[in-house]
Amino acid sequence: MPWVQFVQIPKTIHYPEGSLYSWLVGPSIALNVGLRYVEGDYIARMDDDDIYRPKMLETMLKFAQDGDYEFVSAVAKGPDGPIHPYHHPVVGSVQTWLYRSYLKCFEYNLDSWRKTWDRPNEIDLYKRMHNAGVRFGYKPCIVTDIKPRPGQMDIGSKAWVNERKKDVEEL
Repeated sequence: MPWVQFVQIPKTIHYPEGSLYSWLVGPSIALNVGLRYVEGDYIARMDDDDIYRPKMLETMLKFAQDGDYEFVSAVAKGPDGPIHPYHHPVVGSVQTWLYRSYLKCFEYNLDSWRKTWDRPNEIDLYKRMHNAGVRFGYKPCIVTDIKPRPGQMDIGSKAWVNERKKDVEEL
């Protein structure tokens, strides 16, 4: 079985135009297609701006197994330093997630952008898992780095805000 498989997905926009909506749910279709190809015991998500530190997967797998957790996360480091975790439950950045593959039944919500709270795809996903009783573990150590995408100085919502400021200035 090959380690990397290329799957062509037709570009489908399932949300209003604009960088906010792209940030909130843009990768959801591709992530859900990827979940259908999972064959192993665990799922780890990596985006184009993420760099796993050495032994990231080994560290998180051992933490999950030792604690009998179904979903584990840790700390990611961005250009401005460590990224604070989400709360209730405590969950680190999506770049650090490792979870049991039987949880792939929790697909990314293509309509999370319509909500007035917990709108980003990853927050909506982990909250639904938590509400279903999934056992979470959080390891407070840095295991992943996040780099700005080409042409940007920031990451995540801060990059979106700065991009939006540029759009307004150009008007």
